[in-house]
Amino acid sequence: MFEAMSGNFAYSGDIHLFVNVLSGSLFVHSEDASMIRYVIAAFINAAQQFKNIFSTNGYLLIMPPLLLTYCNHQSNPLGKLSLSFSMQMGK
Repeated sequence: MFEAMSGNFAYSGDIHLFVNVLSGSLFVHSEDASMIRYVIAAFINAAQQFKNIFSTNGYLLIMPPLLLTYCNHQSNPLGKLSLSFSMQMGK
């Protein structure tokens, strides 16, 4: 979906809506390893495609849902490992 949009998309409010849908999917399906993979891959693709938006406020769009999911589902070792890996990639 993000690859079909132009990279100079200037409406950060619309990107925020897309990221909210992905964040909700991550939180609801956080026990499914393939869902975690797809959502994190979508976050990476969005950050790469829309560098102008994510360079200013992208950290605040992506990190809170990752941290919330990590904190609420620490009993899942695979989810915890994949989320911690993705958060380290953001540094």
